[in-house]
Amino acid sequence: IAVFIGPVLACLFSIFGFCLALRDTPYLFRWLHHISYFRAGFHVAVHSVYGFNRTKIQCSKKMDMENIDVGGNMAVVLSTTVLMHLLTCLALWYRLNKR
Repeated sequence: IAVFIGPVLACLFSIFGFCLALRDTPYLFRWLHHISYFRAGFHVAVHSVYGFNRTKIQCSKKMDMENIDVGGNMAVVLSTTVLMHLLTCLALWYRLNKR
């Protein structure tokens, strides 16, 4: 079930506004803003389209995208990917060696 539900939820989260600005995030959940791979991927995608002196984004202050750190955001996306692969391998190893 997770193989089906995971990608569906990922698509819905990325389409319907899971990328909240830091000022709109409740105080207890602000740490999630910094490790969110949805936000990091979205910021890198926006920077690749509108960055590199192509044009100015009219709503950069409103969307909290004034200073996009592409390297940091790519590090978040890649580290999340590597962490999920390692956790999957660890879970499979544990389940297979349980017998």
